[in-house]
Amino acid sequence: LLKQNFAESYADKIETMMVDPKGVMAQVFFGFDAVQKDLAKLAPDQRQLQINDIRRSLGFTEEQITHQAEADLEREKRWQNGYAYMKERARVEKRYKGEQLIAELDKLREKFFAHEAVTIKKEEEELAFFRYKRPRYYGRN
Repeated sequence: LLKQNFAESYADKIETMMVDPKGVMAQVFFGFDAVQKDLAKLAPDQRQLQINDIRRSLGFTEEQITHQAEADLEREKRWQNGYAYMKERARVEKRYKGEQLIAELDKLREKFFAHEAVTIKKEEEELAFFRYKRPRYYGRN
């Protein structure tokens, strides 16, 4: 239905678009709450098979699907690491205060994020942005 509506709405414009219409459809489709709820219920291997099938139905080539599946695997590792960090961070916040808390959080960021620790710290302290508290969108981020 998404593909049909997209084609009907943009049929005369698709050839001149600067973006890949399959990519746009995938971003929209993977943004639906119902899709995310269904994907979240699956085991990681099953979820990836489903994501691959969705991409296939949207017209991605096998090469594109393979490349994106590899990127999905890396994103999954990053999210799992981020979730572990957030859990440990909560434990540290309960245990320490003041300068000791700052030092422990710095150690924690270094442990979980290595060379990205400085960026993570800046996001958290200056922007109050916590990457791993934001919504997870399987197939997108």
